[in-house]
Amino acid sequence: YTSSDSGVTWNQQTSAGSRNWTSITSSDDGTKLAAAISGGTIFTYFEDSIPNSFIFADQIDVLPNALVTSDSITVGGIDSQTPISISLCTSALCEYSINGGSYTLHQGLVHNGDNVVVRQTSSGLYSTETNLTLDIGGVTDIFSVTTENISVPSSGGSKVSYVCKDLAALNYSNFGRHQQSLCTYNLITGIGIENKNFLAGNQCSVELQVNNLMKIGDRENKYSSYNKSVITQVKLLQSHLNRILGDEYTQAAGPVDGIFGPLTMQGVERLQERLNKLIPSLEPLVIDGIVGPYTQKAINQSC
Repeated sequence: YTSSDSGVTWNQQTSAGSRNWTSITSSDDGTKLAAAISGGTIFTYFEDSIPNSFIFADQIDVLPNALVTSDSITVGGIDSQTPISISLCTSALCEYSINGGSYTLHQGLVHNGDNVVVRQTSSGLYSTETNLTLDIGGVTDIFSVTTENISVPSSGGSKVSYVCKDLAALNYSNFGRHQQSLCTYNLITGIGIENKNFLAGNQCSVELQVNNLMKIGDRENKYSSYNKSVITQVKLLQSHLNRILGDEYTQAAGPVDGIFGPLTMQGVERLQERLNKLIPSLEPLVIDGIVGPYTQKAINQSC
């Protein structure tokens, strides 16, 4: 608020019996205004809903597909409730929490002294930045999260490069540490996957087969850089996961909503863990929550 009567709060102003309040109205910007006459002097007060600026510390070198939470900021400089919302999100998931409450992505209200944290899911790609913009009463700041470089320090201080070491892959390399999600295959001929019958089920009909390559952040009817085309099968994937793992989980991949978020990624990881138990004689799948050729093959052989 602003006032020529220093040190008086809005509640004190509106309840003070010693003043002759002549009006309590709204100003042009929507804030409350009160005018008082005391000893021949007119005092004017405004309710302040614009907070002090705030800053989130950006985070770098985080793991891909990680849920990253910011430090806490304290709302200050207001004497009335003011709107809070996420005005921009380039991640698969962006949410905020007030005073340790439940996380939400919907607009809400904050008060002076409230503590706010935000969180977002980091990119599934290396060396990639995602951003979350929080807006409190028109004042904003961006919480940025950047994933680690594909070459990361090992415990000995040297660099470890991740490569595909599957001999059946098109991009096989013998130099580095194996990471299955980096492997690419000839998807037309099926080279590298035709001999791996993961589940003892029947081949799914064509309309039920998963052909999209998917990872966290993908959404139904949206372009995917990993799939290199528009994604159309997130709901199909979620339905398969909930069916296949239904003997152990009520909803192994969460709701069938067409959004490949943390719950869907968890469902893929659960399937990959089960596959490793079923085929101990083969090289274990990397539990990365990514739907690549091997995971596709297993799902499509489960009907």
